[in-house]
Amino acid sequence: MSDIHSGAQNEVCGILEWYGFRSDAEYHVDNGSIDCVAFGKNSSKPFMGIEVHIQGNLDTDLKKLLGSKFLTHRVILTPDGNLMTKMSQSMPDISWFPLPSKDDHSFENYIRSLPEAIKRDKYWYEGKETVVVIQSSNDPLSKFEELLKENRLNVELSERIIYTFAVAGGSSPKESKGMGDTNEYKFLMSLGILQGLELYWYDMEWGDRVKYTYERAEVPNVTQTRKMRGEPLAYIDNKAIINSVVKSYIEDIMHSIGKGIDGYSETFCEVALMGRKGDFRPYEQNFTPYSWLSNHVEPVEQARLDALVANPFISARLWEFGKEIVKNGLGVIISDDLIKIPYKTVAEVFGFSGKIKEKEDEVNEYLAWWILYRGGVFKESMMNESNLLGVPWDMILQCVDETFSKNLTSRYIQDTTGIHSMSSYLESKGGQRIGGISDITVYRQAEFESYCSRKMQDSLSNIL
Repeated sequence: MSDIHSGAQNEVCGILEWYGFRSDAEYHVDNGSIDCVAFGKNSSKPFMGIEVHIQGNLDTDLKKLLGSKFLTHRVILTPDGNLMTKMSQSMPDISWFPLPSKDDHSFENYIRSLPEAIKRDKYWYEGKETVVVIQSSNDPLSKFEELLKENRLNVELSERIIYTFAVAGGSSPKESKGMGDTNEYKFLMSLGILQGLELYWYDMEWGDRVKYTYERAEVPNVTQTRKMRGEPLAYIDNKAIINSVVKSYIEDIMHSIGKGIDGYSETFCEVALMGRKGDFRPYEQNFTPYSWLSNHVEPVEQARLDALVANPFISARLWEFGKEIVKNGLGVIISDDLIKIPYKTVAEVFGFSGKIKEKEDEVNEYLAWWILYRGGVFKESMMNESNLLGVPWDMILQCVDETFSKNLTSRYIQDTTGIHSMSSYLESKGGQRIGGISDITVYRQAEFESYCSRKMQDSLSNIL
């Protein structure tokens, strides 16, 4: 499929949405798939089929349209003027138009003339050009709101739609029911503002590291999206508007509720938001950071947040915290067991970022006991986790000396034979860890776990 063909499909769908019709591309029928279709209000079957014919076998396009008996309107768009003149006389059951463009409104006038079409003062291309100007302006939010008002649309609802679907990240949020039937939703779809909203999370988390193409958005050596059809470019085209709407939405809520979240300290808010990266579910972590399960190495500051949020005392409160955020209007309910929150933007606007850095000594004390606990219970490499979490090694050895003095553990056992290192290496290569090897010997397991848990809880109370 050529770029010209794909681009024309996207423009056709945009035009249809602009005039209030729900659209779909590559709609499956018995003879293949129709390039674009249009649905009437509350209809599950399309009433119009549109084929974009650039080159190739015209019979294939004709069979798909004529064979779909449920269609009342059949259209072929082509840049071939001679073909259009010839076929429009011999096949009056099909409407023939040039490819739509800002200089040729033939097809768009056809859509405007339909009885169910929303009346617009401007053509779709004029609307798109307005968005381009807004995107590059110094105040995209104000100019975007002016555009909404010019089209007699509810600004608050429009911005809530953008926020809801951006935060949902490609999921179908429970609270979005009914939004798709609004003129505000159709208007935003017609301009391509909603199509790439799942990429808001890529942009929020990785910023300039994200590479966008027609088919994908990806962060090199980290992750990439599913295969797409223009959504990454749609996001880029509207990025300034989307980000300004999301940030303004959060700022408005902050001004109404104040700079805190009821019942939670600022440090807890940072740990919860940044440690869970905006995903909240009703279960506990039990000292195993969720992000570490994939063996992905995080930057030190993120790894420290990961470790803190995995404490059962904190993780047991996360679901209630998520529900409080929803109550304040910042979180979006995706399903009965998932709440999503734009964690970086909320932390930035509310001033939660950097709070654990203000308590570095207390955090190091907590993490030293956390590393000892994981070394004794899960037989993790204490030296590796010291480096990963940026905790001074001497602090960890002090914790070991304390448990040794109480006859709970041995002293730290240096890996003089290299067995522990070999075991870690084999595991990193997909092999199986050599069982029973650890940095310390735990003599009284239950008492050791209880003692470390009390120490961690004491440190945690000084942090939160």
